[in-house]
Amino acid sequence: MVEEKPTKPTIIVPEGKSLVIKPGTPSQEQPQGNQQQISIPEISAVLPVRNTVVFPGTMMPLVIGRAKSRKLIEDVLPDQRVVVLVAQKDASVENPTPDDLYEHGTAVVILKLLRTSEEAQTIIVHGLVRVRIEEYVQTEPYFRARITPLEEQVPEGKEIEARLIDVRQKALRIVQLSPNIPDEAQMVINSIDQPGALADFLAANLVSDVAVKQELLAETNVLKRLERLEKILYHQVEVLELSGQLQEKVRESIDKAQRESFLREQLKAIKKELGQIDEQSADIEELTKKVNESGMSE
Repeated sequence: MVEEKPTKPTIIVPEGKSLVIKPGTPSQEQPQGNQQQISIPEISAVLPVRNTVVFPGTMMPLVIGRAKSRKLIEDVLPDQRVVVLVAQKDASVENPTPDDLYEHGTAVVILKLLRTSEEAQTIIVHGLVRVRIEEYVQTEPYFRARITPLEEQVPEGKEIEARLIDVRQKALRIVQLSPNIPDEAQMVINSIDQPGALADFLAANLVSDVAVKQELLAETNVLKRLERLEKILYHQVEVLELSGQLQEKVRESIDKAQRESFLREQLKAIKKELGQIDEQSADIEELTKKVNESGMSE
């Protein structure tokens, strides 16, 4: 199994080579001209993951800490680097069965293996394509399943263009309102032209709920995925804007209270100073009176 460290996936922008993904028997990547071909085995090793959903086109590290997972990695590397990641329905389940896993996952290629200790390893994976689990054919020592790679449906027309623009604008607004998201994210969001790729990038980075992420992963119709994502981002923008308004009111209230407190302290100091002067004047007057009554000369 996989235990994930909190991390944010990032989009991969291939340089120089394009990636061709096709069903087939296990084989190493075979460069063809300016393309790199990766075959997705019909029967693939399945790696359950907790608290995360990996999307096509994203890259992220995963910490491998359990015996079953280490055995899977040991068997598939280095000859076959493609595995399928499937999220657990309940992250608290230590030893999930097929019923504990979602039906849809992502075929990924393992880019790098880092051995951090005898008991733990870290793999860097790159999401390739959505897949559907058709049948589990092996459960020990790890899962293997018959899978079907899924193609996206991208409807043509003005509606998907409008949805794409609206989703992009909402995402940019979220970046502006979120102090923890670097401003460079705006450049990445503006650079992604394909509707499906943008939807996956935003789902991976701006959606936190695993069940919602899983819904977006299972949706192969890009227009429907954008519609669902649009509602999610709209809600986030509303919450962030309301939070900003509340923070501003609190800040103004604190500023006002601080000003009033400062003025009260100043007034208190002035009164105290004036009080000390009055006391001194009274003492002088009293002393002068006693001197006069005693008949003492100056």
